[in-house]
Amino acid sequence: MALTSVGLMAQSATYTGSEKVVVGGTYTYTCDDAKYQLTFVDETLNVTIEEKSVAGTVMGDLTLGTMVIDNLTFDVEKGGYYRDYTGSDVSMTLVAVSNGETVINGKYYFEKLGNILVAANETGYHIVHNMQPGAMPFPIEFTVDVRMASANVYGFEGAGTESDPYQITKADDFQKLGELITVDHRGTGEYFKVMNDIDFGGSQLPNIAVDGIIEGKLNNTQWGFEGHIVGNHATITGVKHNLPQGGMFQSLVSVLAEGGSIADLVFASDNELNTYNYAAPFAALCAGTISGCTNYADISAGGAYAGGICGMMMFGKGTIRDCVNYGNITAMSYATGIVGGSQSGSSITSYDYLVQNCQNYGSITTGRGTGASGIAGSVGGTIVGCTNYGNVRCVKEGDEPKGLYAAGIVSCPTRLIRVEDCVNEGSVYGFKMVGGILGNDMKGDDGHASIVGCTNKGAVTCVDSYVGGVAGHTARVEGSLTLRECRNEGIVTAPDTTQLVGNLRGDSIILIENCTIAEGLPRLPMDPTTGAIGAVRLDENAPAASFDVLGRAIYRKQGLVIERGRVKFVPSR
Repeated sequence: MALTSVGLMAQSATYTGSEKVVVGGTYTYTCDDAKYQLTFVDETLNVTIEEKSVAGTVMGDLTLGTMVIDNLTFDVEKGGYYRDYTGSDVSMTLVAVSNGETVINGKYYFEKLGNILVAANETGYHIVHNMQPGAMPFPIEFTVDVRMASANVYGFEGAGTESDPYQITKADDFQKLGELITVDHRGTGEYFKVMNDIDFGGSQLPNIAVDGIIEGKLNNTQWGFEGHIVGNHATITGVKHNLPQGGMFQSLVSVLAEGGSIADLVFASDNELNTYNYAAPFAALCAGTISGCTNYADISAGGAYAGGICGMMMFGKGTIRDCVNYGNITAMSYATGIVGGSQSGSSITSYDYLVQNCQNYGSITTGRGTGASGIAGSVGGTIVGCTNYGNVRCVKEGDEPKGLYAAGIVSCPTRLIRVEDCVNEGSVYGFKMVGGILGNDMKGDDGHASIVGCTNKGAVTCVDSYVGGVAGHTARVEGSLTLRECRNEGIVTAPDTTQLVGNLRGDSIILIENCTIAEGLPRLPMDPTTGAIGAVRLDENAPAASFDVLGRAIYRKQGLVIERGRVKFVPSR
């Protein structure tokens, strides 16, 4: 078998790609699923172009029948296999439908123009095909980069394209995918559709692309799965994954790379996923997109970072959208309903992490008392439109209880950009730095973070200090975190010995603008301050306060409004 110009083996197979179609040098269209069967015979190449459709052209919706072009020979100057078949017996059927009527339907030869070049590139072949069928007044150029339709590799039905994906029908298919995804074949651009519910029958998950984590070190993750798993709302059952001490990155996909995706897949309640670090059903590490996925199984980690959907987002990328968790999540540290954390540090130049429109119904518990939250753990980036209904508990019990960072939405973000339009309805119980929306805004950069339009409805309880109905604490400089147009409706409880407790914030350096404390809630020490508050609306029946000359609260029974540091009393009716 001959070598191509880039050193690849000239391998006979069906190749696919998204094709650019230019009519008359002016009008450009796309054929998403072009298929070329390449057959190498001695020193020649035979090409079969399978039937394809091009919609919306100036001639209408086109259907081009199968073409066979044999005996291409290697042309050194052109850098590939080439044939000019003008005036030969090569033919093609062409059908054009415009406004529901067939305007062209015939067999055509190529008396004016017909040539094709097939040149190898790093991933397959670059094909340029020029033709002018029959007496048509303008030429058509087809340009496409094709790669091997990997059914020859996986043995699956389908061609691996979006319109004709590889078909996953059993647990062994996922296991085979785990074996065949490698650094040299990452599934780039390939589609895998789950055709039916899959029973793993007591076996473990395949850990697709786990070899991309070199020496098992998180910060030495170098590659991942770049394909697309189309879940088709199918349900995975029967997983038994019990490695609480040594298991890391155990998941359906261990590393989901940027460009890769998992969508519309369900993880049933009978699955058992008990591992050590980065425990999650769909992806342990994610720089791609997880959407429309649902987990019903309980997830536990003997170490850190357990998530109902994903363990950790990576490389400054990663999107988790429209996902729901019903399972109970436990870990020693960083247990979350959706995603445990996101990678940070000097190697991360942008924080484009996004968690959007996700919900958690499961209870969340940490054994060591660090980082429990309904939606996200130590996650930077943007969290928008998420709701937590589950109860969150983050205290290490014992003679000297301790713990940090409990929250309904995000426990301890690093380089947080924005939390927007999120709601917590679950109870939150923690030792220190506890919030209905955010526990602690961690140190990380000098940028401004904000919590906008969020509402806490759950009871928030703190054993020690720094507790707020919306945010508990910030570790950054004064004014770097703002609560804007937020509302607290939940009862906030802390020991009588602490002043670091408020219906909105538990830390006086957190800015507040246009936030609301619900009717009937008792006034708390962090509520009335003369500084760092833009506007707080309090129900007039709630206990109120004025200030002495030192800015200390003097409690009274009237309601009040604080606007930009000025106190206006509203007399009781």
